[in-house]
Amino acid sequence: MGKISRTKGKSYENHVAQAFRQVGFVNAKRHLEFQRDEACCSRDLDGTQPFAVQIKCWRRTPTLSALEEIQPDAGYPVRMAVLKRTRNAASATLEVAVVDFDVMLKILRLLKQHNLLDELVGG
Repeated sequence: MGKISRTKGKSYENHVAQAFRQVGFVNAKRHLEFQRDEACCSRDLDGTQPFAVQIKCWRRTPTLSALEEIQPDAGYPVRMAVLKRTRNAASATLEVAVVDFDVMLKILRLLKQHNLLDELVGG
């Protein structure tokens, strides 16, 4: 991996950590490559419990195998992959978060139970 790719990846990891902090995960931060405990589980962020977050920022569309790389543990049992595609200035950037289907259903159920679906769509 070249220096530009590493810099782009680091920058995007910091961006995602900042987004997590803005929504209330106050301890969210990018962990460093030499922090073995996090790296062995394929987590790119700390302080995002219960989410084990793997981040990919590629020119091509990242594959869903990013979700399969994550090894959940007791502190981070919910797998989440944050994927960004940046082809070029002329094409739109695609940014998505992927979780297991059963997790998505639980999130939807909670949104419905607490009447928060209108807020989800800007109502």
